[in-house]
Amino acid sequence: MEDKAGLTPREQEILRMAARGLTDKEIAARLGARSHTVSNYVSIVLLKLGARNRTEAVAQAFRRGILHIDDREDSSGKAPRGMIPLSDFNAERTIPPC
Repeated sequence: MEDKAGLTPREQEILRMAARGLTDKEIAARLGARSHTVSNYVSIVLLKLGARNRTEAVAQAFRRGILHIDDREDSSGKAPRGMIPLSDFNAERTIPPC
């Protein structure tokens, strides 16, 4: 079964892992696949979402409802490296303009 962007379940799974900040090599290790295979899947996801890179693909997926905020955290509830855990996020905190 495919979602509204035409992504297969495997492509969605790889996109979720990319959203968590995993590299192709890390995704491959988790799936028991070759890094080259994961790279091919990522290329297909980019094409289907009309994205130029992984960051843009993840942003598109969130905008289109393919990914959700909960998809960014792993099963332990930990945020990906370099990201603030959602449980620590203070919605009233403002970010100063650039």
